[in-house]
Amino acid sequence: MGLAGSFFLLIWDIIRRDDLGIGIITFGIIFYLSLIFILPYIAIWSGPDRRDSLAEIVAVLRQPLTEHRLRGELTNVKASNHFVFFTDSPTRITVERMRRLEEIFSRVSKLLGTPSPPDRIKIYLPARDVRFGVNRGSIYAASYDEIGRYLVHMALYLGPGYTPVQILYEGIGRALDGRKVDRIHKEARDILRTGLAPPLSHLIPYRRWHHASTEELERAKRLSGSFVRYLIDQYDIGSFKSLFGRATESTVKKRFKRIYGADFRSYEKRWLTFIATEYCDMPPDRATDQPWLKLQLLKIDAYENRKGVQPQIYLDLGMPPEEKWATLSPLSGEEADEVEREFAKPSNIEEFHGRFGRLRETRWRKHRDRYEDGFITFRMKKGRSGYAFVFAVSRDEREGLLRFGCMGRAKVYLNGNPILNTAGKSALLDSDSVPIKLRPGENPILIRISGEGEASFILRITAMDGGKLDGLEFKSPIGD
Repeated sequence: MGLAGSFFLLIWDIIRRDDLGIGIITFGIIFYLSLIFILPYIAIWSGPDRRDSLAEIVAVLRQPLTEHRLRGELTNVKASNHFVFFTDSPTRITVERMRRLEEIFSRVSKLLGTPSPPDRIKIYLPARDVRFGVNRGSIYAASYDEIGRYLVHMALYLGPGYTPVQILYEGIGRALDGRKVDRIHKEARDILRTGLAPPLSHLIPYRRWHHASTEELERAKRLSGSFVRYLIDQYDIGSFKSLFGRATESTVKKRFKRIYGADFRSYEKRWLTFIATEYCDMPPDRATDQPWLKLQLLKIDAYENRKGVQPQIYLDLGMPPEEKWATLSPLSGEEADEVEREFAKPSNIEEFHGRFGRLRETRWRKHRDRYEDGFITFRMKKGRSGYAFVFAVSRDEREGLLRFGCMGRAKVYLNGNPILNTAGKSALLDSDSVPIKLRPGENPILIRISGEGEASFILRITAMDGGKLDGLEFKSPIGD
């Protein structure tokens, strides 16, 4: 309506031959206000990529209004050589903090070849309800700790330019934000050990980055700082900064391969090996056998091509391939309890199939989700339970450890016996460990999991020392 009204007023002035200048000014004002208030509503009905682009446009258009609001809230003003600080307290920014931020900006500007800014950079702290941290000469930070990486982004904005590859953009902000190198890499190590780390190379396309969950993005941003720091230290900042100022993901990827002689996936694997050997306090001959490293390498290959994953990596991990699991859609009430009673202890595939007839509408399916990452995930409502079933096939009788992590509440049965009842906020790799005894042949494993929204688990079976359990395979009850 606003846009239509502005066009109508402009045409009406032309028809009446009134002062055309006033008509153009009126049109411009109404058009500007329409963009500010209409684009957010258009964004609601758009896809994630377009929605984010529209949000960026709105953020630029609303910047004067945003800064006017923040200056009303943040009334304490301090200035240094390059910055003007707007804060809510005179103690929020001390002389020591100003000095440190000046040092970070000067050092980063020198590294990136950024010219001195024509005006002082405005820093608002704390800035709430602001979508972007850096926008046309201003920084909006929720906390002091964020300012360092935003200064790096500002130096890029004033110097080499932007990149559409968020892994590089977020990564350089964290790689050069003033923290010690060891701290950056140890932060990445701790995330990788959880088993929840996303493959960075998979998130290079803009659409995948913005489809990721908030938790996944936060992990990816922290990991990218270590990845970029590794690239800079292994080579030089001059080569790396030439990746910025490129218009498309395709040109960035081509430039990356030309500079480093390999693609993102290959360098991600080298970086993972570097973290495993340099930051895990393990002998060199055992560093690359860590389960989190093998799981992450599996993810990198499987996210692009499930069939490209070598079967041996599953055996080394003691983990069933996802397609070996038979899963049952979430059920509730007595039906869920009946499944638990009936399917906890089938001794073989024939008996497993023989139990179908005892229950109405029981449909086990091979598990398939978006990516092969070792995690079995269910979407469910409160009060419902999902089921997963697989046979662990042992060559002979042996003892081992069942290692398990879940998001939600889970109950694990082995050979019909409940061996674990646990709950977790995240499906952490090897969160729980239970001693088990496998009999020769097929050992049925049934998982009952419940939660609200998303529930998931990851399961491995290892030797008592955590290594590979020889003579162990996994078999689907549904068949190939």
